[in-house]
Amino acid sequence: MDKNSLLSRFAESTEEKTVLSHILDLAQRSWSRSTVESGSFLSDSLKMRANEMLKLAGYKNCFFFGGFEGAERTCPVFFTEYCTEEMIKATPTLAELTYVRAELDKFNKGAEISHRDVLGSLMGLGIERDSVGDISVDEGFALFVVKEAIAPFIAEGLTKIGRYPVTVTLHEYLKLERHEDFEEGFDTVASLRLDAVVASLFSTSRSVSAEAIEAGLVAINGAMAKKCDSTVSEGDKISFRGRGRAELEKIDGLSKKGRTRILYKRWK
Repeated sequence: MDKNSLLSRFAESTEEKTVLSHILDLAQRSWSRSTVESGSFLSDSLKMRANEMLKLAGYKNCFFFGGFEGAERTCPVFFTEYCTEEMIKATPTLAELTYVRAELDKFNKGAEISHRDVLGSLMGLGIERDSVGDISVDEGFALFVVKEAIAPFIAEGLTKIGRYPVTVTLHEYLKLERHEDFEEGFDTVASLRLDAVVASLFSTSRSVSAEAIEAGLVAINGAMAKKCDSTVSEGDKISFRGRGRAELEKIDGLSKKGRTRILYKRWK
């Protein structure tokens, strides 16, 4: 299948077509020059489609890597017989990844910062989301992975997270773990239709959630949702572009008014 046919099949917007086209270019360059090539960080939905596209195109020397095992946000990395997947994982700089530690000053060590605070401060510098991988926040500091090209800019420009001054250091490797920063909640919904559940999970109206689904802004388990009347199941992970992601943890029977009780967790 040629490049245009692949893009028509897997890209769901002009923006995605540009991203997927670049991934195919990287794959071809790695194959023809025997070089390691690394793309931008991808959302789950786009990662799944990029992976299927690469398989269909016949590119096998590829894996998705976010700087540590279990990373949620990962980028496509193309390797060669001279530089294997194992070598790249052991030396992440080969995949053009840099680790950042942003530490609060000594007067604010006890202050609380969140994943959203870190991401907001980075976006405030004009950094695109696809240049930043997973973010781990602990008491007094934040650790995150970025594309190597923007690391010097972050080191110079990131002086605060929220309203707290920070000192930034760059590293070739830091030990990171997935940090689950979420809140749990309970609600009742008229039905388990996708538009009803999305409205509940993201505190919006049914009409807004329906419009978002039709616009391709909602994904279930990494795949773009296409129908408002799709049925949501226990354990499904739902993302709403621009609003976050959530998981339907439990369907807990019916209320006295005949509405379905749901338990969920929503990432901050």
